[in-house]
Amino acid sequence: MTASPSIMVTATPERAVVPPPRSVPAHEVAPQLLLHRVFVNTYALRTDVGLLLIDPGLAQTTGSVHKAVRAWSDAPLHTAVYTHGHIDHAFGLQAFLDAGERPQIIAQENCVQHFQRYRLTHGLNTYINRRQTGNPAFVFPDRFTWPTLTFRDSLVQHLGNIEARYCAAKGETDDHCYVWLPALSYLFTGDLILWVAPNCGNPQKVQRYPVEWVSALEQMAALGAEWLFPGHGYVIHGRRAVQTVLMDTARYLQVIIDQVLTRMNAGQTPEEIFHAVEADPDLSRRPYLLARYDHPKFIVRNLMRQWGGWWNGNAADLLPATWEMQAREIVGLTGGVAAVVARGRRLLDQGDTALAAHLAEWVTRADPSDRSGQLLKRDVYAKRLEEVASTMAQGIYRAAMNDARVALGEEPVLHPPPCRCDPRLHASGEAPDRLGVGTGQRGRHRLTGPRLRRPARVEEPVPRASARSDGERSHRASSGRAALRPAARMPSTSAYARLRSVLRTWLMMRLRAAEVR
Repeated sequence: MTASPSIMVTATPERAVVPPPRSVPAHEVAPQLLLHRVFVNTYALRTDVGLLLIDPGLAQTTGSVHKAVRAWSDAPLHTAVYTHGHIDHAFGLQAFLDAGERPQIIAQENCVQHFQRYRLTHGLNTYINRRQTGNPAFVFPDRFTWPTLTFRDSLVQHLGNIEARYCAAKGETDDHCYVWLPALSYLFTGDLILWVAPNCGNPQKVQRYPVEWVSALEQMAALGAEWLFPGHGYVIHGRRAVQTVLMDTARYLQVIIDQVLTRMNAGQTPEEIFHAVEADPDLSRRPYLLARYDHPKFIVRNLMRQWGGWWNGNAADLLPATWEMQAREIVGLTGGVAAVVARGRRLLDQGDTALAAHLAEWVTRADPSDRSGQLLKRDVYAKRLEEVASTMAQGIYRAAMNDARVALGEEPVLHPPPCRCDPRLHASGEAPDRLGVGTGQRGRHRLTGPRLRRPARVEEPVPRASARSDGERSHRASSGRAALRPAARMPSTSAYARLRSVLRTWLMMRLRAAEVR
């Protein structure tokens, strides 16, 4: 394997075609550095004392990573590092462990609490990710390969003549870090660089840290790195190109931060702030800052949550009536379901899907058995799904659309076609995605990526050592629901029955695909 050429390396990020290839054969992208890319980027570096593995990846791809690394080098795995504890970065070591290797596993100290929170909220994370990815078979991992060495602020490790500096940096998570190898001018950013707008507004996940993210980006820019290796997407080569991507990303966030903070300090309501704040239009067009996963409006909400709590500024919502009670009152005042549905249809025809969605929610909550209401809801969210590029928004709109489809006795749609908002986003015909879910050719829905399986059990060890000083420490490395009837109210369906229906659909699709093959 040689270090060049590689379709995964760019020196002109402002002209890069996005999205990047979802997967490529493992190959060297820089001297002595192997890239394994199946959705997430995993890197293996040769050193005098063995291999340094950065972000082992998903549990489902552990065998693929191990095979690729061992085809490239037979050197022992000396150290593995998690840039953060997300399942696409820190769950892929099992195949190495099964082969008898016992590397040092380095992570920022909050990674331990991150894994513990995953245990506590296992069911929640399973359902969140089913909704976000559109994969009804997804099961959140419940086995972890724990760090053996943690640090608080920074850690220096010597791997022969290569010095590795691990630096804590909140951003997408509170356990994030980046890795800097000054002798090689290699910078590994994890998900601080994603080749999408920063993932710091996710509406279904825990707190993100935009302010700290900006600080981390500025710190990394000051290093003067010649190479930038992101958690996802293209490797960036060239000091100027690296600097540009880091500082553009920092400015993208800072523009949003400044607007939100100014308006909050002026006493504006969350509603006013949400609709007033916009991302910088020029930066938002850069290939590496397109809102293909998160959305700038979600970042606005995240900042308001971080600084101002969860109350939305509407006193009626502090201790509210149920949505169903509110909906019945509103629909009754407007002349009944038929009148609201008719108005919703007019709004949908006019392209006002945002307002039409509110009406669809009112009628289906006021009378879930009304077929016309469910048809409106289905069609509204199908249209919203076409309009947005954000994978997070797509997941929620798809789930709402499928709720209506199931209520109508229709099969749910597991994956949406690519959105029509910006042709640049889908140059490859593949929708952006997370966690092993994607689309193939336009208009054909199918499951892609590796099959999901439960990772093997790994017992939780007591970390062997911990570096927790405020300054920099050095570490010398050692060795079917029925269709609705207009005249009858349909009984509610349990969550279990709905899940069973969705799983049955998914299994039928798998069987049909197998027959075709």
